[in-house]
Parts: sequence; C-alpha cells; structure tokens
Amino acid sequence: MRSLLCFVLLLSFRGLTAQFGPPVIVFDSLTGSVDFELGDMDGDGDTDVVTGSAADSLLVCFLNNGQGLFLDSVHISHLPIYDGPGTIINELILMDLDQDGDQDIIQCLVEQGDVHWYMNDGSGHFGPRTPILTIGIWTVFGDTADLDADGLTDITLWTIGQIAWLRNTGANGFALEIQPYQNALRNTTVDVDGDGDQDIVFLKASAFPDEEILHWTANNGNGALGPPTPIATVPFGCSLGHADVEGDGDEDLLLTRCWASQQGLHVYLNDGSGAFTLGQTMLPTVCLHDMEIADLDGDADPDLLVHNQLNTLYLPNISGVFGPPQVVSSFTAPNPCWITIVATADINGDGFLDVVDSHHAAPGTYLPIQWYGYFPIIDAIGSVTSDAPFFAPNPLEDRARLVLPLALDSRGGIELVDVHGRVVRTLASNGSREVVIERGLLDGGLYVLRVVAQDGRSTALRLVVQ
Repeated sequence: MRSLLCFVLLLSFRGLTAQFGPPVIVFDSLTGSVDFELGDMDGDGDTDVVTGSAADSLLVCFLNNGQGLFLDSVHISHLPIYDGPGTIINELILMDLDQDGDQDIIQCLVEQGDVHWYMNDGSGHFGPRTPILTIGIWTVFGDTADLDADGLTDITLWTIGQIAWLRNTGANGFALEIQPYQNALRNTTVDVDGDGDQDIVFLKASAFPDEEILHWTANNGNGALGPPTPIATVPFGCSLGHADVEGDGDEDLLLTRCWASQQGLHVYLNDGSGAFTLGQTMLPTVCLHDMEIADLDGDADPDLLVHNQLNTLYLPNISGVFGPPQVVSSFTAPNPCWITIVATADINGDGFLDVVDSHHAAPGTYLPIQWYGYFPIIDAIGSVTSDAPFFAPNPLEDRARLVLPLALDSRGGIELVDVHGRVVRTLASNGSREVVIERGLLDGGLYVLRVVAQDGRSTALRLVVQ
C-alpha cells in the first residue's frame, strides 16, 4: 500500500531540461547477484525487483513501496543456484506462464541447462520450484516472443553452438525445438521483414578467431525458420537489440561490441524487407556490454542505454541519430569491473522511466543493484495548471520555493523524507501558499517532500539536493 500519493503536475514554463538523479540502492545485503528482472510481482501497481543471489544461493523478490524504496523482500527459493566463485549460473525471465494475470518466474541454471519456474499467486507469494525441462548443456536465455502464432509466449535460447527455442505448449509446459544453425550464439526476436511474425536475429561464430557473423532467419508464421541470411561480419558482438531508430516503420538492429580495438555501437538500418546497411557507429574506443532501448525522454522515439566498464551511458535519439552520451552512473571499483545489467521502469511512480543497473566487480565480488531517477528540471517557475503543489528549482542547491494550491493551516504539515524513509526535516505551516526551503546541512541525494493537507491527505514531490 502506498503511503504517499503520486500525481501528475502540468506546468507552463520558460525552460525545461532533464537529468538523472543520484543512485538509490535497491538492496545491498546480498552478494553475487548476476541477473535481475523488473515487474509488478505483488499486484500493487508498482515495479518490483527479482534477482538471484549466487553466493547466498537465494532467489529473492524485493518489493517496491511505490516511492522507489524496497523495504520488504520475499525469499522465493533457497535451492543452490551457484556453483563457484565468479560463475554466472542464473538467468531469469518474468512471464505469465499459467495465464492467470500475474508475472511468474522462469529460471535457468546456465551450466546445467536446467529450466524451471515458480508460480506467483498474484500477491507476490510463490510456489515451489517446478521443473520445466533439462537440456543438459550450457544454456542461456535469448528472448521471448510468440514464434508460432498460437497466442502463447515462447522463449529462444542459445546452447553450445546452437539456437533452440522453447515452444510454449500451454498447461505450464514447453517443448524443445533445436535449429540446425551451427556455431550460433546470442540472439533476439524481431519482425525483420515486416510480415507480422517474429524472426530471429543471431550472431554466429565464423571460421576466423574473434570474428562473428550477424544473421537473421525468416519465420514462416508458425515457427518454422528458414535458412540464415548474413547481415555483417563483426568482431565479438556483446549485446543485440532492435528498434525503429529512424521512425520509418521498420525495425533496425543495434549491436554493442567489446573486443580489443573493435568496440562501440553499430546501428544497422533496415530497408523494410530485411536488407540492412551499416548506419551510425559511435564510441569506437569504448568497450560496451549490455543495452536497454526505451523512450526515456517521452518524445515517441527509441533512446538507448549502454554501459562500459565503469558507466551506464544514456544516448538520446535526435531525429533518428543517437546523440552524445550522458553519464547516468559512474563508480570506482576493482579492475576488471563492469555493469552486468541495465534496465528501465517507472520505479517511483512519477510517470517517468527510471534507470536500474547492477555493478559486478571481478573476481566474485558484487556491488548493489541501484536505480537512478530520470526527471525534468524546471529552470523557471511558471503558472500552475493543476491543483498539485510544485517545487523549484529542482535540483536544489541553496534554497528553493514550494508553491501550494491552498494555504496550509496548523492542521497541515510539510516533511522532508530521505531514501531510507526517515523524516530529516519538518517545516512549520506558515498560513501561506509559499514556503521557502533552505538547504542548510542536507546531504546531497534524493529526498521526498511530503505535503500533508488539513484533511490528512498527502502528496509527494521528488527532490534532488545537489
């Protein structure tokens, strides 16, 4: 149950920019987290975090209180999911496997190829580990899509040298389909040729060391896949993604790379029929790993998040071209070090997509999963067009002004709450619609400004202190 009410604030203003807030820790009490997934696991309308702790042999769901604070957790499994220091052993997918309207958890033990699931009862409580199948060799999840057009979500995989997919047969079961593509590696699903079904794009090891070939294979609509069509030769592709980058109605491909001097981002532009040309390249000296594609700035085109060894970077889409990178997260850690996962979701319920990432420092030590708020900065106070309070400038440096729709009397109040839920400052109601807030001794970071009206209702504003 949310303790604070979220609201939409509409303003007219002279200037508007955007930035990412400081890190807020989802958790730091587990070690060895190697994957996480985001979803509403308890049915309360906000985004929770599911992760597997390798060293602690736990599968855990951290529950969001609606404001981006993860104060409660549910231990889902205590079975071993880790078999040695530094080994990535746990892959997760959230999907409604039993079709009861909530997100269940599918887990793959990578080295064993052991796939199983946990049923969610809709309130964030999970059933016991239930086997789906055991492939018996190294297996990594690829993507999810309805490949055979039966209305059920299937799962693509890559095993040692092969692409496979799990055909969802209903009744919580899957059938393994092996594709005859030798030396196949990472893959994703996307409608490449615009015929309405999901094709598979994948990387394939070539005959030359440290070289791979990007391919796609056409789906005939019922899950039967044709021969692979080569797109480009690339050195060591790390992550595959797709989006309509140019806004021309077809899906383009994005590839991150990390190998010696062959690094950075490549964008392959689709002509609509499945023929690709190399478009934009950028960050050629930066080793890039995972990527996330989302419309972060709300302008109806896909933006991009990528990460190198020490940063998560935001690349806004500007008229079909990705702009210069903006640092979202930056940290100092042992070398080698990298960020394992980056994702987006509205973590604090303010209507903006936030960024979530996890930091992994080898060998065998892990840093917390954290989230970073994406928000507009009001450069100048304008006129209020709703009945909600607003606060500017935000971020706060020295002082700022809170403007209320109605004056507060002695029955109302204003509280400043830190990310741990502690009230760090209480402001007296002065009978006015405007309250000046001084920074004083406040540490830099993220806060919630809670305004309690005379009738006891409360609203909340997110405040960043520089």
